[in-house]
Amino acid sequence: MILTLIFQVSAIHLSLPSQPESTIVVVWTTPDSTPSFVQYGLTTGYGHQAEGRTFYSPSYGQYIHEVRITDLSPDTLYHYRCGHPPKWSSDRTFLSGKPKGESGFSFVVYGDTRTDTTSRRRIRDVILSHLGQIRFILHCGDLVEVGSNRDLWEAFLIQMDTLFSRSPVMVTVGNHDEYGGLENYLDLFVLPEGSGTERFYSFTYGNLHILSLYDPRPESRIKPTDPQYHWLTSDLEAASNDPDIDWIILFFHVPPYSAGYGYQYQREDITPICDNFGIDLVCSGHTHNYERSYLLFKGEITDSGPEYNGDLDGTVYIVTGGGGAPLSSAHYDWWTAYAKECYHFLLIEVSESKLRVAVIGDSNQLIDSWSIKKSVAISGEKSLRRTRKVGKNSLFDPLGRRIEKRGPLPSGIYFLIIERDGKRHTEKLLILH
Repeated sequence: MILTLIFQVSAIHLSLPSQPESTIVVVWTTPDSTPSFVQYGLTTGYGHQAEGRTFYSPSYGQYIHEVRITDLSPDTLYHYRCGHPPKWSSDRTFLSGKPKGESGFSFVVYGDTRTDTTSRRRIRDVILSHLGQIRFILHCGDLVEVGSNRDLWEAFLIQMDTLFSRSPVMVTVGNHDEYGGLENYLDLFVLPEGSGTERFYSFTYGNLHILSLYDPRPESRIKPTDPQYHWLTSDLEAASNDPDIDWIILFFHVPPYSAGYGYQYQREDITPICDNFGIDLVCSGHTHNYERSYLLFKGEITDSGPEYNGDLDGTVYIVTGGGGAPLSSAHYDWWTAYAKECYHFLLIEVSESKLRVAVIGDSNQLIDSWSIKKSVAISGEKSLRRTRKVGKNSLFDPLGRRIEKRGPLPSGIYFLIIERDGKRHTEKLLILH
């Protein structure tokens, strides 16, 4: 009886919808069918209550509870507990999201937590030591060893409850997650559905736009005939022209660049999209080590880092597969700026003009640090930064002279002629420093 009461509300974890400044989703499991309630507020007195849905998962063998809270104030610390009277969880807290366009927040990226529960716990504990800085977590796939094994999911989510119940976790599918079927993954996680599926999705947090792709295996393809390709390019087109978005990040499981391990299809299919839309950062797992690329554009190095010039064309590609799976040897290839065989995670700090990244190991040691910096300017410069990479564009000064220079521009008035889909229009840009 005591064990039943202790574990009645179990495996609590949070996720973000497409509008995280006002909404958050709370998920948990129980062995029996009970109502789904979350009490929440600015103190442990709560004062607000939301009700959600309960459903039985045949693959997981328990009832799953989902409650969506939709009336949050942005950038605010909330207390909450979940369950139903009298069986409530203990008190937890979360921070609601930043308003769209705002910067000044941090998040974690890592992956491949699947097997070594001791290493997984050490990484969890180090992330928890930085919890005051973290707004959310991106997991690059292979959460567990065998996706159809419900016991592995339960052990993982119970072990991660202290972290995932306080910081939302956004996941992408790894090859191990769908071994035997993807039902547990899809039942246990609530993800944005703007794409029509939870297998791939996007959301905007502050001034950062994030896309999760379905790319779980080395043989996976994202071709122009695929629905995912059409959704991806349409989503990136919109994000690239949104003046509130300063940064775009992709995360998915199999890396395009992983020295010594191949993955040619990802390089063929995904890197041209990154080049065309000016993606700032790509994070993947699958290889169980850490690797950072140079700034790469069309198969060439445009900046060697570690302080990357974000005004140049190019993308930084990261392998972050050090969350608990058996480690893989680190190698170097022509694109590799740094590589190390280690358990680790990325702590990324976001401002308007800079992504600052600390790579932290399982003893809280600093493994690598680097940044991407862009020139600070008004929205016209943001528009220039994106649109020049998604169409045939020409930039002119007030005297009609074409500007070929890459990088920061002096203050002044400029005219951007954009040609796309057979149409041409001119945009006047005012740049101030």
